[in-house]
Amino acid sequence: MNCTNTLLNICICCYKMRITL
Repeated sequence: MNCTNTLLNICICCYKMRITL
């Protein structure tokens, strides 16, 4: 998954990963 070191992007990435799991 492509994530940058931005707090907002990290939150979005974690959220997407949780949905995937």
